[in-house]
Amino acid sequence: MPGYLVEVYIPRSRIEDAQAAGLRVRALAEQCCREGMPVRHVRTTFVPGDETCFLFFEAASEEAVGELCRRAAIDSPRIVLAEE
Repeated sequence: MPGYLVEVYIPRSRIEDAQAAGLRVRALAEQCCREGMPVRHVRTTFVPGDETCFLFFEAASEEAVGELCRRAAIDSPRIVLAEE
């Protein structure tokens, strides 16, 4: 499956929001797979100095990642195709 990187702004003072987002998308990815929408959460990386959270997924499509982000209430995500 192709890889997708999701970039989200999270203030450094809210590191718990980055941790919660990672846990939320992991659970939702498992749920999406059970529903027939193949999405796998690979990792979450928070860069406090840049106030940016990166979520890496393997998914059938960018739309699948976008739907997962919508379900996870991730505001204004930037989703790009990525290679590991």
